[in-house]
Amino acid sequence: MGSMPPTMTSSSAACSAGLAVRPALWAAARAAAWPAVSAPSPSRPAAWQDAFPALVFDRPLALAPVPGNRLVVAEQAGRLLVFDNDPGTTSTRTFLDLRNRVQSGGEEGLLGLAFHPDYTQNGWLYVYYTAGA
Repeated sequence: MGSMPPTMTSSSAACSAGLAVRPALWAAARAAAWPAVSAPSPSRPAAWQDAFPALVFDRPLALAPVPGNRLVVAEQAGRLLVFDNDPGTTSTRTFLDLRNRVQSGGEEGLLGLAFHPDYTQNGWLYVYYTAGA
């Protein structure tokens, strides 16, 4: 390959990846830039906690805050349910029902939602869903 700078070496692995030469100092530079970090040992194992034990949802896929200390859950079938952000809450109410427009099942359905940044002034809500035929 002719004469290479002292910091470059030829490598069959490098050539198979489309590189003719690979910097010999790459490993040292990478180690200096991104030192190995080990995860700390947890003092106790992680555990799930039911935040709203009295509520039941059908295929929930998103949770979003609503102004006024409320939360909304999006169900895949096309329903948005709103409730108070309180672990003791016992009921939800329908915020938006798009089930007659949504084709649901598998990877289809109501797939996401976002409140407009000025929602309290304009009431705009954006939803992303698979439309029925």
